Amino acid sequence: MQSTLLGYQLIARDFAASIARAEAEPVTKRETAYYEANIGKVKTLDDFLDNYRLYSYAMKAYGLEEQISSKAFMRKVLESDLSASNSFANKLTDARYRTFAAAFNFPKAADTSTLKAVTTTQLGAIVEAYSEADVRRSTVAAQKAAGFEAAIGGIADVDSFMNNAAVYEVALRSVGLDASQMDRAAIRDVLTGKTAPRTAELLGLKDRFQFASDGQPAPGGILGSQSASDVVSRYYSNLGLSATPVAAAHETKYFEAKIATIRSVDELVGDQRLLNYVLTSVGLDPTYETPTYIASVLMDDPANPNGVLAKMTADDARKAAMTKLNAAFNFAANGTVPVGETAQSAVQTSDTSAGYFTFYDDKAEKADTNDTRLFKIALGNPTRADALIRSDAVFTYLMKAFELDPATESRTKILRVLKSDPSDPKSYANSLKDERYQRLAAAFNFDENGKLAPERLVQSQAKQTATAQAYSKTLDTDASQLAKDAAKKATSAYAEALTTVIDSDDFVNNKTITDYALKAYGLSEEKLKPAELKGLLTSDLSNPDSAARKKGDQRFIDFVSAYNFATDGSIERSSGAVQSAADRLAVREAFVRQSIEERSGQTDGEGVRLALYFQRKASSFTTPFQLLADKAAVEFTRTLLGLPAQFSQLDIEKQASILEDRLDFADFKDAKKVDRMISRFSGLYDISQSPAAGAGASAAMTILSGGGGSNLLGYL
Repeated sequence: MQSTLLGYQLIARDFAASIARAEAEPVTKRETAYYEANIGKVKTLDDFLDNYRLYSYAMKAYGLEEQISSKAFMRKVLESDLSASNSFANKLTDARYRTFAAAFNFPKAADTSTLKAVTTTQLGAIVEAYSEADVRRSTVAAQKAAGFEAAIGGIADVDSFMNNAAVYEVALRSVGLDASQMDRAAIRDVLTGKTAPRTAELLGLKDRFQFASDGQPAPGGILGSQSASDVVSRYYSNLGLSATPVAAAHETKYFEAKIATIRSVDELVGDQRLLNYVLTSVGLDPTYETPTYIASVLMDDPANPNGVLAKMTADDARKAAMTKLNAAFNFAANGTVPVGETAQSAVQTSDTSAGYFTFYDDKAEKADTNDTRLFKIALGNPTRADALIRSDAVFTYLMKAFELDPATESRTKILRVLKSDPSDPKSYANSLKDERYQRLAAAFNFDENGKLAPERLVQSQAKQTATAQAYSKTLDTDASQLAKDAAKKATSAYAEALTTVIDSDDFVNNKTITDYALKAYGLSEEKLKPAELKGLLTSDLSNPDSAARKKGDQRFIDFVSAYNFATDGSIERSSGAVQSAADRLAVREAFVRQSIEERSGQTDGEGVRLALYFQRKASSFTTPFQLLADKAAVEFTRTLLGLPAQFSQLDIEKQASILEDRLDFADFKDAKKVDRMISRFSGLYDISQSPAAGAGASAAMTILSGGGGSNLLGYL
């Protein structure tokens, strides 16, 4: 009689051939063809449950034949929200139900959503982009500002001034001119006096950057009495970036250097930058305060009942700010700094800087909040893309959010962008070769006609949950709290990173995503490069010759099936179908695999079926309770460990304790160790089934299984 191990090896050694043979069997072929032809016609859960052939096919695929008659139970499973830990399917110990539910996309009982031009997540991303737009712009501006400060001292003449990109751009912007919109020859003529300035901006340029008629620096130098720092400060201001961290750092550097030289109140209030800084540091708006009044506050004695501060309303917040300002400086009543003292001590200077960083962006934040409120009101619930370009409030807000200029952008062009599929390499948005337009297109859900369309999701919520669960299973069963916290942080980072993915290139080049996903699907050790990853993700899983199918490894199929990429790298829109092409393939392959196992049990013996089953399921078991919830796995393990039939009659906690003691669940993820387990199981199974062995079988099994309470997997 053929041994269990040989029967198993004949099937497992060339599993692709075994799959092909099983698929060609008449019954399997007929039922699979029916499923493929009809699952796409299903629109509701009732349609599915009422079609016995479809329903039973899927149930068999996931090893749930015994529950086929329990339709009420399975309805609850399929209606479960897998993203909610307390949902019905997630509360079940048996992971097969979660896997089954994740393979379908039936409308949930509480799901009343309809197509939306922008989802809550997308709207949140737009608002965040708007709030962060100035910060992103300031990073680029800071590089140019640094280039200006480094180069301006070495400028030899007007031509080197104009040919240095950073110097030229910062200089023009500091007087309110956009270098990209100006005629360079005309600017040179103004700087050298050949042409008289015709606008206030050009006049300012001529006054602040001084050259002789021959293009050489004026006798007082190019900058005259102003400093490079002054130019950069005006540069940030004219770009609307004064309330950004880089501008705040620039002003703080100026303040800390200049305050040490101040010897009188007049010097302080006469320097507008210093005055703005110190007023902001105590929460006052420089726009509403006069230098004369601030000078009187700085020279005041708070103890004087007739002083400026004493005359202010006692509970006035402005008085509190003015009192704090007075205490921040050491001026005498005559407005001078006493001999031997400084305008501020080191502690006072530090406190002033800290106060500035507390308040410098308050006004901008309030403006952003108001802008966002008005944007949301104006946006409403648009049903067509052209509604976005007709509204000035919406258009202006979106242009800033995506770092585009509303004054120069064509609304017709933006409408074409909104109708584009940003994940399609051939779309209009991609033809512009500018990621700003790609991000704008991805922020809304319109089709090529500008009508509402399903959202493009690189991964459905159910698949995100399944991926997170798979990732959590990679942790050791005794993982520390630190490791668990790190896993939660990685999951949050992964989910956030997914929202930035526009196409397969974004996915494969984002290490946060790929590290997490590959670990979740057991592929971390494969050392896959971005090009290879892209080839896998864009595989046509219905094609046996596709990159993923040719691997001959279920891990790759599971990985590719978890994401919604088309063969061209674009993200497929939700079609409203209850099952994606990848999920249909997963069901088909699971059905064929179940058929192989079932047939092996009939022709080669139950031991072969159990071995094949365990080989397929081993990696999914990470705890004793998961294993105990699976009858076939328990039977395999009981034989492997030489446990008596009465083992299953023990209290469940006791069973778990025994398995915890005798199994290392980390070994279940090691294919080689699983093969060794199967080899050992096969020998023990054949002994237990031998009619001639009698009592000797039990003795042999005791010896082979290691006996007693020792670690029965010591042979590994």
